Amino acid sequence: MNQNLASQKPLRFVSALHKAVRQLSLCMEDRMAQLGLAASEAHLLNFVHVYGPCRVGELTRVMGTQKSTMTSMIDRLEDRGLLTREPNQEDRRSFLVAITDDGAELGGAGREQVWSLEQEIIAKASSTDVDALERVLAAIDEVTGVEVRQKRS
Repeated sequence: MNQNLASQKPLRFVSALHKAVRQLSLCMEDRMAQLGLAASEAHLLNFVHVYGPCRVGELTRVMGTQKSTMTSMIDRLEDRGLLTREPNQEDRRSFLVAITDDGAELGGAGREQVWSLEQEIIAKASSTDVDALERVLAAIDEVTGVEVRQKRS
């Protein structure tokens, strides 16, 4: 069915969520630039700090990047002494990415920026609004059934 877009029913929240994600991304790029990081690099540092060491494939899935993009990002952060890459003893064809002390410190500063932004947003909304958003996000999780971070075996 090929309908004119103008005659289609408007989306209630998916477009707004997409816009909000883009706004958050651009805002975080500005905040992370103050730390000398791209927002994606700060996210990677924080993820590896919490869940590491991680396989490159896991990082690619969680971050939503191509493998070549992830490899370049890891290379840059490794060159700066923020991450290490070691052979995976369980699968010699892959590597495990771990955080260094300097990476944990810089990643922590990035996480503080994210926390601060979240607090600014929460201050503009009521607790009922925040609770409702959490329920919508839980519904998205349930309906999609997509696991971004797959459970380790």
